[in-house]
Amino acid sequence: MLSVRDLELIAAIESSGTLTAAADRLGTSQPALSRSLGQLERRLGVALFVRSARGMIPTLPGAQLAERGRAVTAVTARARRDLAGWAQGQSGELRLGIVPHLSVESVTTAVARMRSDHPRIRIRVRVGATSELIDELRIGELDLVLTPPPAPEPELVFVPLFRDRTAIITATTAPAEPPSPAWLRAQPWVLAPRGTPTTNAVNGYFFAAGLEPPLPVVETSDPLLTVGLVTGGHLGALPANAARTAAALGMVRPMELDLSDGGSIVGALRARAADGSPHIDTFLRLLDVHGIEAQDGPGYRGDHSSG
Repeated sequence: MLSVRDLELIAAIESSGTLTAAADRLGTSQPALSRSLGQLERRLGVALFVRSARGMIPTLPGAQLAERGRAVTAVTARARRDLAGWAQGQSGELRLGIVPHLSVESVTTAVARMRSDHPRIRIRVRVGATSELIDELRIGELDLVLTPPPAPEPELVFVPLFRDRTAIITATTAPAEPPSPAWLRAQPWVLAPRGTPTTNAVNGYFFAAGLEPPLPVVETSDPLLTVGLVTGGHLGALPANAARTAAALGMVRPMELDLSDGGSIVGALRARAADGSPHIDTFLRLLDVHGIEAQDGPGYRGDHSSG
């Protein structure tokens, strides 16, 4: 079996080129390192390095293990740096996943406050499909995913935060009077993929009017692309807060239509094993303080399992 120390030893020798330099790097003596390497090669049954006048030349197994050793060394070094800060929630990294077409005002406010209160915490945000983000959460590549409620999983915990309502948007040059549902249906639409909250709300509006929903001429989860196409004469749908932000910038105009969608619940999904993480807990508190108050409709609290 290989240990982390074994991989670090191989990586140090490969990158240093000589046993003497590698020993200095590892804080040991050259004879002790030579003995450790010999014992490791005998245990594995393969030669990891060829001794030559040019130094230590890795064999194919040695080069492959050195590459893995460099990755392990980077991870462990980062863990050591972060451990002290994690204990007080003062440093480290928060890896956040966000599903497209969600209101981001609460997130940007919480991120800004987190950076202000904890400047040594690095925040990495990834926008992607729900399934992709949850896969990354399961394997530990993300700490938190902001999403509508997912399918139940016993190892995940879903914390409801707010309801995200939908607004239909049009170009600023479009008529101000609300048009008929039949007229709306005949227009070119830009919508998120089927099953997303904004598209569900639009479809519900047309079903309530006794009409089949329109088929989008462009399907995208990118809010910026949606806004760009709407300025060119399409109709689209965004979370209400995102629509108001675009309207305040003079880019689009939300239509005065009652979608009666009630809003879809949005919450934070985390791994149950991450309970007690100071970074996650701090960010959730900031979302609670700033996020719910920024949304239309009632806020939600109460940690409950997605299972």
